[in-house]
Amino acid sequence: MNEFNGKRMNDSIRKNKNKGKTSCTIVVPLGKDPDTGRYLQKWITVKGGVTEAKLKKAEIIHQMKTGTYIEPGKTTLKEYLEDWLKNHAKPNLAPRTYEGYESIVRVHLAPALGRIILSQLKPEHIQKYYSDKLKSKCLNKKNLISPRTVRRHSMCLHCALETAVKMGLLYRNPADAVDPPPDTQTEMHTMDEDDIRVFLDAAKRTAYYPLFYTALYTGMRRSELLALRWSDIDLLRCQLSVSRSLHQLRDRSFIFRQPKTVKGRRLIALTPSNALVLKEHKENQIAQRIVLGTTLKEDDLVFSQFSYPRNEQKRIEELEAARIKYNQGLPNSFIDLVNKYITVSPTAAQYANKLTETGTHKIEAVVLFAPLLPDSMSNAWSKLAKRNGLKDCHLHIARHSMASGMLKMGIHPAVVQQRLGHASIQITIDTYSHILPGLQEAAALRLDDWMTPKQPAKAVVLRK
Repeated sequence: MNEFNGKRMNDSIRKNKNKGKTSCTIVVPLGKDPDTGRYLQKWITVKGGVTEAKLKKAEIIHQMKTGTYIEPGKTTLKEYLEDWLKNHAKPNLAPRTYEGYESIVRVHLAPALGRIILSQLKPEHIQKYYSDKLKSKCLNKKNLISPRTVRRHSMCLHCALETAVKMGLLYRNPADAVDPPPDTQTEMHTMDEDDIRVFLDAAKRTAYYPLFYTALYTGMRRSELLALRWSDIDLLRCQLSVSRSLHQLRDRSFIFRQPKTVKGRRLIALTPSNALVLKEHKENQIAQRIVLGTTLKEDDLVFSQFSYPRNEQKRIEELEAARIKYNQGLPNSFIDLVNKYITVSPTAAQYANKLTETGTHKIEAVVLFAPLLPDSMSNAWSKLAKRNGLKDCHLHIARHSMASGMLKMGIHPAVVQQRLGHASIQITIDTYSHILPGLQEAAALRLDDWMTPKQPAKAVVLRK
């Protein structure tokens, strides 16, 4: 029989001798080993007295019988979250979503909760985290962290812990027992007819005019606008196809993604005026490319900018100087230089495709039309709106303004939903519910006019 340092209480609960601390060791039977025939036991130390030990033993035995027992581990929440980001979030989530979750874990969750053992994470830990965050300031140290931001933290933590439950590391998700702070609904600002006219008149003097015009008349998201190709637009039929979105990652690279939902892939009918604006924009791009010695292709972006990669001109000069020396028979590393720049320089990459042994081809710059920077587009909109007296007018207001205008005109919410690409009509109704009461009153008046019988005119009898 095994010996304990403390007094034996019974066959399965034994009190330990600790200096100033009370703890017990419980022995949980695990049944017979099918291979050896020996009875197996598990010893678990429990803080507290015999009463706490009995309750803990009963809980463990119940969990074993129901198949919900999780072996206690030593993995901390920080270690688990880092592993979850690497092996689950990065391969399965959208790149932008992953970047947001990685920042939340690194800046907020890991410093505050990272030392807690994963299996010992309790709802009260999470509740305290939410309360503390609502009282703390943002990274700029000016404003308090908003409830909406804390809700994003909640989504990240809940998603990570849900994975732990699926992997058998947790019996239940402790975040399920905690309600995140309610999201404060801010007043939705929209542009009326006069605001739109003033804004577009001012935008005519900028290179963003076709983009801002299309944003206001289609209600497309910023990422969808920036991903548009000329092959997505049929100017004859006045139709536009939304099939992808463009995002810029933290490392400044661009990615194209498919729509999140089936409803996100849609056809949008262009207004005649919008089609004319895009037609003129296309003609300008064709003329611009003729000047630069290239042609406009169907897969080219509708909204783009002429751009060199960083240090591209310097690379071109180095390559051309090395090529001349190579032709003169002087020792140099021309071909090695081409190979060095081939992965970072489109000019070097194109030149390598037609490189001969003597290197006689002259190196000419590759004309690049890069995507517009999303943040630059948003900043240009906000600055233009502010200069023309439109306060708190950000780019997404274009989407809200189009949707609100269509609903006020009496257009059915289902049509607005299809144009916006909402996953369900309920999202459209919930988002623009502040407009619906007025529509209900107008509908009631029209219904009254239609259903109320008109009193017939009285016949006039002429007497002889």
